[in-house]
Amino acid sequence: MKNVETNNSFALLTARLKELGLEQSILDRRKIKGLPAGKGAYLLLLNLLSLATISTKHSNKVDFSPSWYIYAGSAYGPGGVRARLLRHCNRKKKIHWHIDQLSVVADTYAMTFFDDNECRLLRVLEKSKDFKFPLKGFGSTDCRSCASHLLRWAPMVAGAGGFEPPNAGIKSRCLRPLGYAPT
Repeated sequence: MKNVETNNSFALLTARLKELGLEQSILDRRKIKGLPAGKGAYLLLLNLLSLATISTKHSNKVDFSPSWYIYAGSAYGPGGVRARLLRHCNRKKKIHWHIDQLSVVADTYAMTFFDDNECRLLRVLEKSKDFKFPLKGFGSTDCRSCASHLLRWAPMVAGAGGFEPPNAGIKSRCLRPLGYAPT
Protein backbone atom coordinates (compact mmCIF):
# COMPACT_ATOMS: atom_id res chain seq x y z
CA MET A 1 0.00 0.00 0.00
CA LYS A 2 1.34 3.38 -0.99
CA ASN A 3 0.08 5.72 1.76
CA VAL A 4 -2.40 6.33 4.57
CA GLU A 5 -5.18 7.41 2.16
CA THR A 6 -4.72 4.19 0.15
CA ASN A 7 -4.74 2.11 3.34
CA ASN A 8 -7.97 3.79 4.49
CA SER A 9 -9.72 3.32 1.15
CA PHE A 10 -8.55 -0.31 1.01
CA ALA A 11 -9.98 -0.93 4.49
CA LEU A 12 -13.29 0.70 3.52
CA LEU A 13 -13.50 -1.27 0.27
CA THR A 14 -12.73 -4.63 1.90
CA ALA A 15 -15.22 -3.89 4.70
CA ARG A 16 -17.91 -3.17 2.09
CA LEU A 17 -17.12 -6.40 0.23
CA LYS A 18 -17.45 -8.30 3.51
CA GLU A 19 -20.84 -6.64 4.18
CA LEU A 20 -21.97 -7.88 0.76
CA GLY A 21 -21.06 -11.46 1.69
CA LEU A 22 -17.84 -11.56 -0.34
CA GLU A 23 -15.67 -12.64 2.58
CA GLN A 24 -12.69 -14.19 0.86
CA SER A 25 -9.10 -13.44 1.80
CA ILE A 26 -7.43 -10.66 -0.13
CA LEU A 27 -4.41 -12.06 -1.94
CA ASP A 28 -1.28 -10.40 -3.25
CA ARG A 29 1.12 -12.05 -5.71
CA ARG A 30 3.01 -13.84 -2.92
CA LYS A 31 -0.16 -15.46 -1.53
CA ILE A 32 -1.51 -16.33 -4.99
CA LYS A 33 1.46 -18.65 -5.58
CA GLY A 34 0.15 -20.88 -2.78
CA LEU A 35 -3.32 -21.33 -4.27
CA PRO A 36 -4.48 -24.67 -5.67
CA ALA A 37 -4.86 -24.83 -9.46
CA GLY A 38 -8.65 -25.11 -9.21
CA LYS A 39 -11.17 -23.63 -11.60
CA GLY A 40 -13.63 -20.87 -10.78
CA ALA A 41 -14.16 -17.13 -10.60
CA TYR A 42 -12.14 -14.29 -9.13
CA LEU A 43 -12.27 -10.60 -8.42
CA LEU A 44 -9.32 -8.33 -9.10
CA LEU A 45 -9.12 -5.26 -6.88
CA LEU A 46 -7.18 -2.64 -8.81
CA ASN A 47 -6.00 0.54 -7.13
CA LEU A 48 -5.31 3.03 -9.87
CA LEU A 49 -3.24 5.81 -8.31
CA SER A 50 -3.01 8.06 -11.37
CA LEU A 51 -4.81 8.64 -14.65
CA ALA A 52 -4.52 5.66 -17.02
CA THR A 53 -5.33 5.70 -20.73
CA ILE A 54 -6.25 2.44 -22.40
CA SER A 55 -7.01 1.48 -25.98
CA THR A 56 -10.24 -0.25 -26.94
CA LYS A 57 -11.33 -1.72 -30.25
CA HIS A 58 -9.74 0.01 -33.22
CA SER A 59 -7.30 1.94 -30.96
CA ASN A 60 -9.85 4.31 -29.42
CA LYS A 61 -8.59 5.82 -26.16
CA VAL A 62 -10.34 5.89 -22.79
CA ASP A 63 -9.03 7.65 -19.66
CA PHE A 64 -9.61 6.03 -16.26
CA SER A 65 -9.38 8.34 -13.25
CA PRO A 66 -7.61 7.29 -10.05
CA SER A 67 -9.92 5.06 -8.03
CA TRP A 68 -10.49 1.47 -6.97
CA TYR A 69 -11.78 -0.76 -9.77
CA ILE A 70 -13.01 -4.35 -9.49
CA TYR A 71 -12.77 -6.76 -12.38
CA ALA A 72 -14.64 -10.08 -12.34
CA GLY A 73 -13.20 -12.94 -14.32
CA SER A 74 -13.07 -16.71 -14.48
CA ALA A 75 -10.48 -19.34 -15.22
CA TYR A 76 -11.49 -22.79 -16.38
CA GLY A 77 -8.44 -23.65 -18.47
CA PRO A 78 -5.09 -25.22 -17.61
CA GLY A 79 -3.65 -23.88 -14.35
CA GLY A 80 -7.05 -22.53 -13.30
CA VAL A 81 -7.46 -19.48 -11.10
CA ARG A 82 -3.89 -19.53 -9.74
CA ALA A 83 -2.31 -19.26 -13.21
CA ARG A 84 -4.73 -16.54 -14.30
CA LEU A 85 -4.18 -14.45 -11.17
CA LEU A 86 -0.40 -14.77 -11.38
CA ARG A 87 -0.64 -13.43 -14.92
CA HIS A 88 -2.92 -10.56 -13.90
CA CYS A 89 -0.59 -9.55 -11.05
CA ASN A 90 2.48 -9.57 -13.30
CA ARG A 91 3.21 -6.07 -14.60
CA LYS A 92 5.60 -7.38 -17.28
CA LYS A 93 3.38 -9.22 -19.74
CA LYS A 94 2.09 -9.09 -23.26
CA ILE A 95 -1.15 -7.10 -23.37
CA HIS A 96 -3.86 -9.56 -24.40
CA TRP A 97 -7.11 -8.58 -22.63
CA HIS A 98 -8.65 -5.19 -21.79
CA ILE A 99 -7.85 -5.72 -18.11
CA ASP A 100 -4.13 -6.14 -18.87
CA GLN A 101 -3.93 -2.45 -19.69
CA LEU A 102 -5.11 -1.56 -16.17
CA SER A 103 -3.34 -4.32 -14.25
CA VAL A 104 0.09 -3.24 -15.54
CA VAL A 105 -0.34 0.23 -13.98
CA ALA A 106 -2.49 -0.49 -10.89
CA ASP A 107 -1.71 -2.09 -7.55
CA THR A 108 -3.52 -5.40 -7.99
CA TYR A 109 -5.00 -7.74 -5.39
CA ALA A 110 -7.29 -10.73 -5.83
CA MET A 111 -10.13 -12.68 -4.26
CA THR A 112 -10.88 -16.25 -5.37
CA PHE A 113 -14.26 -17.93 -5.63
CA PHE A 114 -13.72 -21.53 -6.66
CA ASP A 115 -16.82 -23.20 -8.11
CA ASP A 116 -18.50 -19.83 -8.63
CA ASN A 117 -19.21 -17.58 -11.59
CA GLU A 118 -18.08 -14.02 -12.30
CA CYS A 119 -21.50 -12.84 -13.47
CA ARG A 120 -23.06 -13.73 -10.09
CA LEU A 121 -20.27 -11.81 -8.31
CA LEU A 122 -20.93 -8.78 -10.52
CA ARG A 123 -24.65 -8.88 -9.74
CA VAL A 124 -23.91 -8.82 -5.99
CA LEU A 125 -21.67 -5.77 -6.42
CA GLU A 126 -23.99 -3.96 -8.83
CA LYS A 127 -27.03 -4.35 -6.56
CA SER A 128 -25.19 -2.59 -3.72
CA LYS A 129 -25.24 0.74 -5.64
CA ASP A 130 -21.63 1.36 -4.45
CA PHE A 131 -20.20 0.02 -7.69
CA LYS A 132 -20.78 1.43 -11.17
CA PHE A 133 -19.95 0.18 -14.65
CA PRO A 134 -17.40 2.70 -15.96
CA LEU A 135 -17.32 1.39 -19.54
CA LYS A 136 -19.81 -0.87 -21.27
CA GLY A 137 -18.28 -3.93 -22.88
CA PHE A 138 -15.02 -3.82 -20.90
CA GLY A 139 -13.78 -7.36 -20.31
CA SER A 140 -17.10 -8.91 -21.24
CA THR A 141 -16.99 -9.41 -24.99
CA ASP A 142 -17.90 -13.09 -24.55
CA CYS A 143 -20.66 -12.45 -21.98
CA ARG A 144 -24.27 -11.97 -23.02
CA SER A 145 -25.67 -11.06 -19.60
CA CYS A 146 -23.33 -8.36 -18.22
CA ALA A 147 -22.87 -4.78 -19.37
CA SER A 148 -19.22 -4.99 -18.36
CA HIS A 149 -16.95 -7.09 -16.17
CA LEU A 150 -15.28 -3.99 -14.72
CA LEU A 151 -16.78 -1.95 -11.91
CA ARG A 152 -15.61 1.26 -10.28
CA TRP A 153 -16.04 1.62 -6.55
CA ALA A 154 -18.07 4.82 -6.23
CA PRO A 155 -19.67 4.95 -2.81
CA MET A 156 -22.15 7.77 -2.48
CA VAL A 157 -20.09 10.11 -0.33
CA ALA A 158 -21.31 13.65 0.16
CA GLY A 159 -18.71 16.27 -0.62
CA ALA A 160 -18.58 19.98 -1.30
CA GLY A 161 -20.31 19.47 -4.64
CA GLY A 162 -22.83 16.91 -3.43
CA PHE A 163 -22.78 13.27 -4.46
CA GLU A 164 -20.37 11.85 -6.99
CA PRO A 165 -22.08 10.97 -10.29
CA PRO A 166 -21.76 7.32 -11.43
CA ASN A 167 -19.53 8.14 -14.42
CA ALA A 168 -17.15 10.51 -12.63
CA GLY A 169 -14.19 8.16 -13.06
CA ILE A 170 -13.98 8.01 -16.82
CA LYS A 171 -13.51 10.27 -19.80
CA SER A 172 -14.12 8.93 -23.27
CA ARG A 173 -12.90 9.93 -26.68
CA CYS A 174 -14.51 8.62 -29.88
CA LEU A 175 -16.26 5.65 -28.25
CA ARG A 176 -19.92 5.86 -29.21
CA PRO A 177 -19.51 4.75 -32.87
CA LEU A 178 -17.99 1.46 -31.67
CA GLY A 179 -20.58 0.68 -29.03
CA TYR A 180 -18.42 1.66 -26.06
CA ALA A 181 -19.79 4.39 -23.86
CA PRO A 182 -19.36 5.55 -20.30
CA THR A 183 -22.32 4.52 -18.17
